[in-house]
Order: sequence, then C-alpha cells, then structure tokens
Amino acid sequence: MLSPYISWILQQLAERMGDEMPIITIDTMMVNQREDVVQQVWRLNKDLGDNRIQFYLSIHGSPEIHDKIVGYKGHFKEQIEGIKLLKRYGINFSLGIVPTKENFNQLDTVLILALYLGAGLLVFSFIGSIIHHAGHHCAKVVHFKADPEFIFLLF
Repeated sequence: MLSPYISWILQQLAERMGDEMPIITIDTMMVNQREDVVQQVWRLNKDLGDNRIQFYLSIHGSPEIHDKIVGYKGHFKEQIEGIKLLKRYGINFSLGIVPTKENFNQLDTVLILALYLGAGLLVFSFIGSIIHHAGHHCAKVVHFKADPEFIFLLF
C-alpha cells in the first residue's frame, strides 16, 4: 500500500537532496497501474521547476526472458505500459538490468531498447551468483549514460 503522505515525502526528498535526483525505484508498484502517483510526481516536478524526480524500472531482456527472471508472466508488458505513462507525463526514467545466464545474449538488445524508449540511464547490476528476486539484489552497479553515440562503440 502506498503511503497517503507520498506527496509530502517526495517534497521533503526533493528539497533535502538539492541538485541530486531522487528516484522512485519500486518495480512492484506497477507504475502502469498508479497514474495517481505519476500525476503527483508530475505536479511536484512542476512545482520544483525541473524534472528532478524520476522512476527506475527493470527490463531484463525479451518479454519471455524478463518474465522468467522476475517470476511474473506479463511483467515486461506492465513495465512498458508504465514507461509509456511516464513519457505521457514527461517524467524521466532509467532502466536497469541484472545480467544472468538467461539474458546475457540480450544485453545489446536491452541497450537498444533503452535508447529507443528514451531512458536517461541504463544500469547493469552484476551479481556474483545467478540469484535474482524481483528487483532485490546485491550488486556491483555499472552505469551507462543512454547516449546514442555510445551505442556505436559497442558494435
């Protein structure tokens, strides 16, 4: 359940973090079903005069592989619908992927998808063992700015 104080919490985070960017990173929130939260973030970003508050969502490969990794059929589709909702409100978002043996051959595809969707950042979280539970992982994180010129360095 989402706190009834979410607007106040986000306002406090935004004010205390200054130029830093608070990120909402709750994959289980199902952004596509929480337009009320997206609207609150849009209003708060408007009040702050920037697009400081953004969302972080995971995409772990093709729809089939993604759903298998997170253990929830239809999650990939929900993530894409959530991204479309964020884009409709002009809210920035980042994507994350946990490379595993199931999706390692799809890393380039996820990078291309991140560029296509307009993600501001793509985060590769590497784990020592192939254990991943719906967004909860201990990881070494490598950040890649989703820059169209960067993609040419990969091919």
